[in-house]
Amino acid sequence: MMPKVSVIVPVYNAGKALIPCLESIAGQTLKDIEVLLILDCPTDGSDKVAKEFSAKDSRFVVIENESNLHVGKSRNRGLEHATGEYIGFCDHDDTMRADMLEIMYGAAKEYGVKFVSSRFYPSDSESIAITLKSVDTEFYSLLQINPNNTVWSHIYEAKFLKQNNIKFVDARNFYAEDLLFNVDVLATCLRQSVSQFADVNLRLYYHDTYGTGGTYEYRKMDNMLNTCDYICSVIDELNYTDLKYNMPAVEAFAYILYRSIRIEIKTLGLAKGFRRLYRLRDFPRVCKVLKSHKALYVPRLTPPKNLFLLLLKCLCR
Repeated sequence: MMPKVSVIVPVYNAGKALIPCLESIAGQTLKDIEVLLILDCPTDGSDKVAKEFSAKDSRFVVIENESNLHVGKSRNRGLEHATGEYIGFCDHDDTMRADMLEIMYGAAKEYGVKFVSSRFYPSDSESIAITLKSVDTEFYSLLQINPNNTVWSHIYEAKFLKQNNIKFVDARNFYAEDLLFNVDVLATCLRQSVSQFADVNLRLYYHDTYGTGGTYEYRKMDNMLNTCDYICSVIDELNYTDLKYNMPAVEAFAYILYRSIRIEIKTLGLAKGFRRLYRLRDFPRVCKVLKSHKALYVPRLTPPKNLFLLLLKCLCR
């Protein structure tokens, strides 16, 4: 019989955090679940812990990667094997509130939606409301490239993901792979005239903030530009080329590329780091969006980032 929810957990070197993570999933009040543990070639004994959980709880299934695929491709392996009605995700060093899946699945069934979102610790406030939200408004928000838009605070209808071939990008080549997955989910909803999703205004997930998000490899210029280009491709496919959608994208591009160039300079030195910015010219779709922004000053950006945005526009000429 089909499980109600499949939970996909890529496992690398999780250390002591893995046991609390898996215990929080095993202890869910929604019992009819499957848990796919994708072993991404860990070297710290995390594989042993995962296999021990699988041996004592048949809901836990171990899938081993032949090589280190990183989080995006590992989640895709989980999507290939998932048999649940809905699909959720958990990072190997995070935990779920005991009733998270029961609440999320209940909302999905009550409202008949393609996906459900929720809140997480340590950020976000909460109330006890479950509301329907606009897909178009959420898509507009995602164009601002907020990395706090995650997959582990959501569940998704498995049939919807598989029929539309929605998968993760390779996290080795992109920044904010969670966000890009959600961009694809929302863009697919818009193409199919799905107008609403359910939002659970409760903090149901406990996120470890000490991840890889600040590393050079994750935030290097090529990864940031690939992410910007991906956003531009989705805007083009939807024919959302008016300023309503370009404006938040331009602000977001300026923000994340500014952060990236600072890391490039810190890592490679001033001259080599700054030269990485010239890679922008290899991304014509990004340049097209940047040049569409005619304002000389963006109130939402700081003065240094406004100057940086002018520099980006100049490089695109």
